[in-house]
Amino acid sequence: MFWFEDVPMNERVILGEYTFTQENIIAFATKFDPQPFHTDPEAAKHTAFKGQVASGWHTLTAWIKLMIEYREKMTHILGEDMPNRSAVSPGLRQVRWHLPVRPNTTLIYDFTTTAKKDWPSRPQLGLVERACDARTADGTLYLSFINLALLKRRPE
Repeated sequence: MFWFEDVPMNERVILGEYTFTQENIIAFATKFDPQPFHTDPEAAKHTAFKGQVASGWHTLTAWIKLMIEYREKMTHILGEDMPNRSAVSPGLRQVRWHLPVRPNTTLIYDFTTTAKKDWPSRPQLGLVERACDARTADGTLYLSFINLALLKRRPE
């Protein structure tokens, strides 16, 4: 990742894709969100979803997995001394699960930097806001949120 000052605005970055299989839906949900519409395909038929769906938290954590892979790819391109090889996040905003994710759905994850702000309590850092999405190849939106990240500023 670049210095805070070099982060491009309004440029879409595609992080990659993730396929939700019945197996990985059950594995994630069993460990972190053990509700029947995630863990039991038969029981899921008798819920409001009328079938098995991935945990929303699973769809969200796939984004960070792909973001970390993207940072590693950028490290390989830019070198080990790349600034902001890791970043600190003060949080997320406006997390929205637009549609339930069913088994065998592949989502394409991305982000677009929409704002860059000063961080007065730590002037060596700047705050970037990123609009993040997960969509199918046909553009159907499943997940959206705003990611906040603190990035190192270029030394003077």
